[in-house]
Amino acid sequence: MIKVLVSGAAGRMGKRIIALAHENDSIEISGALEAPGNPTIGKDAGELAGIGPLGVRVTDDCESAIKTCDVIIDFSSPAATVRNVEEASRTGKAIVIGTTGLSEDQKTIVAEAGSKIRCLMAPNMSLGVNLLFNLVEQVASAIGDDYDIEIIESHHNLKKDAPSGTAAKLAEIIAATAGARRGNYMALFPSYDFLRAVAERLPVGDWELLVQESRMTEAQRAELLAALQTTEPPKLVLGVQGGLFAEGVDFTGEQLIGVLVVSPALPQVSFERELMRRYYDQRHGRGFEFAYLYPGMNRVIQSVGRLIRTETDRGVAVLVCQRFKQTQYTALFPPDWAEALVETRSVADLEAELRRFWRK
Repeated sequence: MIKVLVSGAAGRMGKRIIALAHENDSIEISGALEAPGNPTIGKDAGELAGIGPLGVRVTDDCESAIKTCDVIIDFSSPAATVRNVEEASRTGKAIVIGTTGLSEDQKTIVAEAGSKIRCLMAPNMSLGVNLLFNLVEQVASAIGDDYDIEIIESHHNLKKDAPSGTAAKLAEIIAATAGARRGNYMALFPSYDFLRAVAERLPVGDWELLVQESRMTEAQRAELLAALQTTEPPKLVLGVQGGLFAEGVDFTGEQLIGVLVVSPALPQVSFERELMRRYYDQRHGRGFEFAYLYPGMNRVIQSVGRLIRTETDRGVAVLVCQRFKQTQYTALFPPDWAEALVETRSVADLEAELRRFWRK
């Protein structure tokens, strides 16, 4: 009999795991964990899962609950997962992790624990999705570098970390950039959906948040531009690449001291774009570049171009995406970018680098 402690017992996955485990004669639910202050603390885990009383009460005491289990099944939150991993490592218990949204530092903690205990971690536990992961690797290997693969993610509206922690991480990066020095900043996204997802997760700051809408009147546009004429309170503008505020507008001096560009905004696949791709493939063998890559990178360069408009302007440009490290993208950077390009691997590194820049 395998004794299982379910962490995140009151969540959708936690309740489903409890229900399924109850149907398996070789599994016993020995404990149910939730975060301190959760309203389900003290309630029967079986009743929460809709299977009737199990005699197992939901608790927030990880140290006590872990003593009676063989394995922890964790679908909770990043902070709770780290706590559970550390306790599992200390007691030699096995752990299965389905929590998403962990930071790089938190993933490192999990990896270190995995060298000491049995630890399985996957961003998705679906058999179909893991089969898809394998198929995508084969497809990417087969088509080579002539195609740019974009992953579009969609979740039910009750998923706490949709889109899988990415929006929360971007919000953290934006906040760190704007916090390095008071002033006006602009973050530019490839789509309005992405913009809204990040806007919902921005921490409270001392800035005035200004958000570009998909259909702004001329008066609304003028109002936003007028707001950037002053720096008190500091302004944080969220907009889209290729939009009203990313091209054809000059922000000089202190009007703008920082721009964040989130991902190359490559054009969406369309009938016209595919015609263009085929045409340039036949003429020059560079169909993807002409149809998608060049227009996308032009938007990136235009976005950064809002920042430095005169010889005395000074500011920071933060490029946020792994693709900005790939040769086919970096080869299109303006030559003068190479002299000022600094790579950072964490939010802490970014904050430290920005503060060094502003102290100069």
